[in-house]
Amino acid sequence: MTGEDRACVALLFCATFGVGSMSFGSTFAAAGPLLASLSVYFLSACNLHASVAVSKAMAAAPMSVRTFSDLGYFAFGATGRRVILLSEAGVCFLSPIAFLVLGGSILLPYMFEGTSVVHSVTEWIVFMAVGVLPIVLIPTLKGTALLCYFGCIAAMATNVICIFYSMHELKFSPRETEIETNHAVQTFGTIMFAMGTAVIIPPIQRQHTDPARLANLVSLTLLFITSIYLLVGIITYYQFGCTAPATLLDQLPANQWRQLAAGLMFVHVLIAFPVLLNPTLFDLERSILGKDGDIDVLQQTVMLRQAKIAHTDGKPILRVAPTLASLDADAFVYGSSSTPYFPHRSPTTATATMAASSRGHSSPFLHEEVTYTTRDRICSSLIRTFTVALQTFLAVMLQSSFMDILSLIGSTAITVSCMIMPCLCYLKVHPISTEHIMGQCDKAMCYVIIITSTFLGVYCTVVAAGNISSNISKYHLFQPANMTLSTGETEDQYPYCHVGERN
Repeated sequence: MTGEDRACVALLFCATFGVGSMSFGSTFAAAGPLLASLSVYFLSACNLHASVAVSKAMAAAPMSVRTFSDLGYFAFGATGRRVILLSEAGVCFLSPIAFLVLGGSILLPYMFEGTSVVHSVTEWIVFMAVGVLPIVLIPTLKGTALLCYFGCIAAMATNVICIFYSMHELKFSPRETEIETNHAVQTFGTIMFAMGTAVIIPPIQRQHTDPARLANLVSLTLLFITSIYLLVGIITYYQFGCTAPATLLDQLPANQWRQLAAGLMFVHVLIAFPVLLNPTLFDLERSILGKDGDIDVLQQTVMLRQAKIAHTDGKPILRVAPTLASLDADAFVYGSSSTPYFPHRSPTTATATMAASSRGHSSPFLHEEVTYTTRDRICSSLIRTFTVALQTFLAVMLQSSFMDILSLIGSTAITVSCMIMPCLCYLKVHPISTEHIMGQCDKAMCYVIIITSTFLGVYCTVVAAGNISSNISKYHLFQPANMTLSTGETEDQYPYCHVGERN
């Protein structure tokens, strides 16, 4: 495993494993241990396949395809690009707002409970945003890789503290779940929120000079994360049954252990925030500045490809290996308009020039027109600061209703960007040999993911819209988050238990 491999694994693990892991006890309480285990296993397999699919599709596409939206344009034209941009924004721009609300309403108050430091939820959200901003301002995603190691450790430590403390200090109260279709199907949104990784594969792949290696790394990392999710869910259900709390933090009493667990999760959220936001920031900066923020890694990628082509005399090793398209076909930029164009100062034009260089043409590809200047860095910092400020404003304004809104957006955006579009792009771009059983299974799995995700996504969207409709009278702008009921809250203390055991 190279240093780049470890950095990409850390980025993927930090962006995937975190806040969602604390809710798997509630997921098992809602669907029962058997059905929940099968659901987690199946959706994990779908997520793994979709994530590997988008990685392979990016590797098969021309080098000018730098983002997920580029891949959508390459596969399906302007429509594919728009669909991915909208769904990607729903995941990468709106989901971090949930981190701000979580930090302001739960994590920071837990960290400072019992002290003289007391603030309102709105003030905590602003403090959370101020803490996130320095990490967001790190120029490249690769620059945050070292921090992601600490983010991974913090997330793991939070789960370990919560589980071990509850096992040793809290009494067991296992009760069997009364399985209801409505409760079981709604766990799809919770599981997908914890597993939706395909949308962050392209930015992570841009950090690796040999993207072909990433597919195996993604598979192993996601398998490890799934095993932890199952372990957390099974242990929590074993202890609490249908009375499992919404998150692992909720089961801890107000003491120093809860403060420590909340502090560790706060560290993880601070680091995971910019990783999840990166796809949107990259698209914004490239559209406004007209430059590629990861041009240095791209240079190394081209040099590595040149070496490989020289070693193999330009002959593909695999019979179905995709070939690079021509320079004329690749030299486009996906900017603010819906059609490709050929500006003079363009990183993607440089990308195409690099592609030409990697095919044996002599052409200089690193020059001042495509590298970031001091002025560009200042503009990039302003763009990122404005983005975080806008997210903070939305978090403060919609804090009482944002979880319901996120549930509605997540059921569509995460399903489209992390399940459906990766498989569609993979089927369109990557050559799949159906002469062998593996190729047939690969193709069939893509169709299973598309059909299943569409059905569950539509159902969860209808349920989320119904929750918003029924709770709309309780929503008020700038109202503190802890003054309203959360999504799906009922009069019963334990709604997943049998009748007569719910209080």
